[in-house]
Amino acid sequence: MKKIFAVLIAALMVFGFAVADSNAAMRHFEAKVFKMSNDLNNLVEISDTVTYKVLQASSDSSETIYSDANRTAMTNPVAASVFTTKDRVDFWCDPTATDDLSIDLIVVDQNGGFTAFLEDFKPTTHSIVIDERPNIRHTGVIWTEPAAQYTVYDGVKFLADTAVHNVKLEVVTVLASQTMDIGMTTDADGFLNEASLTTATVIDPMSPTYTAVGTYAYISTATVVGELLGKSLAGIPNTSTIPSVAFFEGVHTIRDHTVTSAGSLAYAAGSVYGSAPKGYIVYEFTRYR
Repeated sequence: MKKIFAVLIAALMVFGFAVADSNAAMRHFEAKVFKMSNDLNNLVEISDTVTYKVLQASSDSSETIYSDANRTAMTNPVAASVFTTKDRVDFWCDPTATDDLSIDLIVVDQNGGFTAFLEDFKPTTHSIVIDERPNIRHTGVIWTEPAAQYTVYDGVKFLADTAVHNVKLEVVTVLASQTMDIGMTTDADGFLNEASLTTATVIDPMSPTYTAVGTYAYISTATVVGELLGKSLAGIPNTSTIPSVAFFEGVHTIRDHTVTSAGSLAYAAGSVYGSAPKGYIVYEFTRYR
C-alpha cells in the first residue's frame, strides 16, 4: 500500500509541475489591424504604416518579445517595416502578468497618428480597430526612442487638414540637465521648446508655470510652449523685479496648429540619449475633413 501511495504522490507532483510549466508558457499574439472611418460598417484593413509597443500589463515596462516559439529575438517597439512584412501584429511572449496571458499594447497608425491602446490584450484576440473618424477629437501617443544628439524622429505623419490642439510630453525616465524639442520636421521645436527631462512628470503647455511677484503673476519665458501652438504672452518684460530671469505679465494662450499639407511629428534630444526609451509624446488632434 505504501508503494502505491508513493507512486500516486509522485504522479501528482509530476502533474503539478506540468501544469506550472504550461502556465509559464510562450504565448502567440497575432491580430489584424483595421481602421474605422466614416462608414462604421466598413472597416478597412491596414497592411502597413503601423508600429506597436508591447508593455507588461498595467505597467510602463516593456515585455520581452520574440518572433517565434524558439525565442528568436525581436525588437520592441516593433517598426512599421516589420508590421508590413508580417501584415499584422505578430509576436511571441511569456507575459509577466500573474495570469500569464495578458499584456498591454499600444498600436499607432503612423499615417495620421491615430492610436489604439489595448489593456489586458490576450492571445485569443485577433483583431484591432483604430478609430480614425474625421471631425472627432483624437488623442494619439508615440514613445520616444533612443536617439543621438539632435536626431530627429519623424515616424508619425499628420495628414493634411488636421488641427493639432495640444502636445504633451510624459517623462518616464529622467535625464539630468537634458531637454527635448518637439514639433514638426519643418519646425522641430514648434510644439515644445527645450522641455526638461530632469523630472518624471507630464509637461503640458496648457498648464504654464506662473510666478508671483508682489501683487502680479508672471509667466516665465522658461514655459516651453512652441510657436506652432501660438504662444501669446501679453505684457512687457519685467527684469527689474527678477533680474536673472525674463518674465512677462499677462495671459498665456494656446491656439490650434493647422496642418495644411501632410507633415511629420518630430522630436530632437538636446544631448546623447543613451539606450533606454525616456517617455511618451501625447498629442490631441482633429482631422476636420
